[in-house]
Amino acid sequence: MAKTDAIIQLIQTADQDTLARATYFQAQVTAIDAATGRVYIQRIDDEDSLPDVEPYTSIMESQPAIGEWVLMANWGRSAVVLGAMHRTSPPLRIIPDIMAPPGLALDDANNSAFTSNSTFAIYLGRADRIITTATVRVQVTVAAVTITWAEVAIGASSAFAVGDSVSIEEKGFTNVAASFNTTGEKSVTVTTSAIDRGDNVWLLVGSQATTPFQLYGAIGGRLSAGNLQAKSSTRPSTMVGTPSFSALVDSAGFYGLVTLE
Repeated sequence: MAKTDAIIQLIQTADQDTLARATYFQAQVTAIDAATGRVYIQRIDDEDSLPDVEPYTSIMESQPAIGEWVLMANWGRSAVVLGAMHRTSPPLRIIPDIMAPPGLALDDANNSAFTSNSTFAIYLGRADRIITTATVRVQVTVAAVTITWAEVAIGASSAFAVGDSVSIEEKGFTNVAASFNTTGEKSVTVTTSAIDRGDNVWLLVGSQATTPFQLYGAIGGRLSAGNLQAKSSTRPSTMVGTPSFSALVDSAGFYGLVTLE
């Protein structure tokens, strides 16, 4: 009898003492094996010491969907999916799919103040789920001229305090040299990797050009909060590790909307 089948039989015949000795944890379904129906998960934490790369058997009458949260039982290094978790009370908090830079007011009279061969970062907020794709919507108000590079990227960082200079890791980028050489509204798709639930998410933009592109402006960070950051001599696609940016003070901001998937 297979180990997972034995575990299912144990659950079906277990007395209360056996069930009490089990540990339980919640996890999010990331994939389902089409051939076996076994479930791949990502846990909230690592306390159960179970690997995410192994599939686990579900004893549900119907399989959970990818993205659903499930309750799992653990005996040592063996685990099974007990069932899907559905919150009914209190009501679910509504989380918008479109992220905008918090705390910035639009400013029709001004553009951003990007310099050439630099990357500028604006804070978007915390990811509420695993992110694989970002669609960035911005308005180019000054087109780039004689471009060496022009890029839009998504980055992530750990927690930071007000006014901190932040170390940001590039998680995906798109070359926009062929589109940001004209003005107007632009939509840019960025494929991202390894952005997890709880990560702090940043929109990164920049160009090296005789005239760097500029975006629709926002009133800058008068409070030196750290939600606007910059790093000179830096290109998003060639960033290595988590380079430290510098918080901008009294600098013109920029505005963009980002849809995360």
